[in-house]
Amino acid sequence: MGYGIKIKSFIVVLILMLGCDSPTNPKSDTTIPNDSSISEVGSAKDNKVPQSEYASTDALWGFDSNAFNLIKLRPFRNDTLTVESVEKIINTTWPRVQIRVQKRANDTLFISIPNSEILTQQMGSTGAHIFMVTTTYSFTEIQGIKYVSYAFKVGDHANPGIYSRGSFD
Repeated sequence: MGYGIKIKSFIVVLILMLGCDSPTNPKSDTTIPNDSSISEVGSAKDNKVPQSEYASTDALWGFDSNAFNLIKLRPFRNDTLTVESVEKIINTTWPRVQIRVQKRANDTLFISIPNSEILTQQMGSTGAHIFMVTTTYSFTEIQGIKYVSYAFKVGDHANPGIYSRGSFD
């Protein structure tokens, strides 16, 4: 990762840490690093999400908040992944943010988060972005899926919409 990107990432993390001390703070935009800062296989021990909200045991992807890197947590074959298996992994990994797959249309998977308050109001901006990036990367590991359309109530820390891996460049 280049020197300029490291400084930019540090500033973004610093702003998130200082600006997210209460659920009434205004929305903030952050940048999640692009594929060049993805580690191949690692550990999610550095995630800054409380353990009660995140359990990395089955997760495909994690996020190292210290290095601001997305981490492939374990080796897997994407030709063996199904929508149902990844949905189960996400719901096990994020027990307080349960998703429901609605449908698949071509290269887009539509999911809903019926009780999204934990995600949008309680996890903070960093936690919400970690959820969105790791969930998007996990579903786009499935062959033929390039986009994930999230449906949930807008909140301070996350917005619904259609996301791809490129959404986090």
